[in-house]
Amino acid sequence: MGVKLTPGKKVGAKLGKKIFIVLSGALLLLAKFGGQGLLAWGRTGYPQRAVFSSKPRVEASRSQSIAERITKEELPTDHKGWERWIRDDQIYLKSGSKMTGQEITVLEAEIEKLKDNPDHLDPLGFKVYGPIVTGRIHLINSAIVARKSTNGYPWEKLFGYTLYPENPENYPDLHRAVKTLQSLPLNAKAFDGYSLYLLPFSMGEASGYGGNGYSFLAAEPNGVQLIPEQLEVTLVHEFGHHLHFRYMDRDTDSGRSLWDEYLQLRGISWHGPGEVNTTSWSASSEETFAEDFRVWVGGTITGNGYFQDLVHKEPDSRRGKELTKFFLGLTEYRSTPAQDPWVIKGRAGAQWLYAWLLISIVGLGIGVLLYNRVENKFLSRAKRRLAKAKSLSG
Repeated sequence: MGVKLTPGKKVGAKLGKKIFIVLSGALLLLAKFGGQGLLAWGRTGYPQRAVFSSKPRVEASRSQSIAERITKEELPTDHKGWERWIRDDQIYLKSGSKMTGQEITVLEAEIEKLKDNPDHLDPLGFKVYGPIVTGRIHLINSAIVARKSTNGYPWEKLFGYTLYPENPENYPDLHRAVKTLQSLPLNAKAFDGYSLYLLPFSMGEASGYGGNGYSFLAAEPNGVQLIPEQLEVTLVHEFGHHLHFRYMDRDTDSGRSLWDEYLQLRGISWHGPGEVNTTSWSASSEETFAEDFRVWVGGTITGNGYFQDLVHKEPDSRRGKELTKFFLGLTEYRSTPAQDPWVIKGRAGAQWLYAWLLISIVGLGIGVLLYNRVENKFLSRAKRRLAKAKSLSG
């Protein structure tokens, strides 16, 4: 007698059928929820007094997409207008209206148009966006993020900070900001691709935020007494962050080497970032760098020394001169490309991930069916051979 073969045709068919049913169900779920962002992936962006209401006032609002609205109306120029557009867009999104890639394309094009028209374009190469333009960009950016993720509307937050609307007299002054940047004793390389955004909002305990290629200056909080040079102090500090992110990227050999050199000059060890006004912030190497840059490179601009808010000992004048030389020499090293602080165009959001999942599941389903078919064909052939062998032996 020959070796007994265990028929697997029925088992394979049942297994393939079950897998096909599961895949079909998954496809239906994706079709139902994917367009609304089944999975969030991408830049949502987004580290109290009264905050913006996330609940739209229906009686004063209507369902209207910002993407459609910008093709018919001029963008608002104040908080009242921005909030009205946000409420209408929230109602539009909650109404179950289909969110299409065309909407995101329109919104991204609007942001690019706004960014192509700064309020100040300096010969050194930097751009400055005033509070109204920055408010408009934040409005459109929030609408994009709301369509690319399931984390809600980010209008009330920026980089993790709660935004508070302020009166125009509290907005950062554009001319003072431009003069401050022009006064920095740095060559044009340091300003290449750099953008400054002046916010029409205050940010709680934070007065600014910075990264590689950008800085944000917050408006003055209403009723809070600040030092007269707050704008200059904040801007030079944030520009220091721009420099170390650009030239001292810790993911590169050159960046790590420069950080080692700076820490040795300073006589300290590396400490990671921390939340503003905390012990971790005071010990942070990045915050220490930004404060050292402000004092030793921008000291004559800001008119202020250290504020005794760092845990490390302040450098003496000899060490300060060495630090100044180090800061001014950074532009001779290799830089990393400037980053866009807003939603990255073309970044895979929920809709792109949804399409990728659909293709993957369909491909897997086809693969299972083909495998099942080949398996059944093989078993049928084996059974025929077995039957033929039995007849011959009989």
